[in-house]
Amino acid sequence: LGGSVLSITAPETAIALFGLIPRAVTQDLWLWQLVTYLALHGGLLHLLFNMFALYMFGTALAIIWGDRKFLAYFIYCGTAAAALTIALDPGSSIATIGASGAIYGLIYAWAKEFPEAVIYIWGFIPVRAKHLALLLFIVEFALAQVPSPIARFAHLGGLLAGIAYCHLPGL
Repeated sequence: LGGSVLSITAPETAIALFGLIPRAVTQDLWLWQLVTYLALHGGLLHLLFNMFALYMFGTALAIIWGDRKFLAYFIYCGTAAAALTIALDPGSSIATIGASGAIYGLIYAWAKEFPEAVIYIWGFIPVRAKHLALLLFIVEFALAQVPSPIARFAHLGGLLAGIAYCHLPGL
C-alpha cells in the first residue's frame, strides 16, 4: 500500500525508480523493479480493483496454502509477468506498474483449487471458475494484439506462470 500511495503522490519519481522499465532492468540492472512495480498503481481505481481481486481470490488460497506459500506464489507470478514484459521488448523505456499480472496468476490458482465455484462477472453473469480462467486467457491474448496502455502481456505472463506452477512438477 505504501508503494501505491507513493505512486499517487509522487508519480514520476516513484515510477522512474520502482516501476518496471525493461531498459532499466536489462541495461542498468535495476533488478528490484522486477518486484517493486507490483506495489505501484496508476490511480485509486487501479489500486482498489487489484486489492478487491487480491481479497476475493487470495484469501481462500492463503488459508489453504498458508501465508508463506501464498506470498511466494504471488511474487513468482508477478515476477514472471515482469519477465515476459521485458522479454518482449527489453529496450523499452515505457513503465509497467501494478499487481494485475500477479492477480491473474492468483485467479488461475483459485480456479484450479475451486473449479466449480461460481463468480458473477459484472455482478450478474455467472461463470464457473475453471471457465473464468480460460476466458481471461482468451480475452487477454486477443486484446494483446491491439495497442493499449494496459499491460496485456504482463497479465498473460502472470496467468502463464500460474499455469506452470499448478501443473509442472517441482514448482
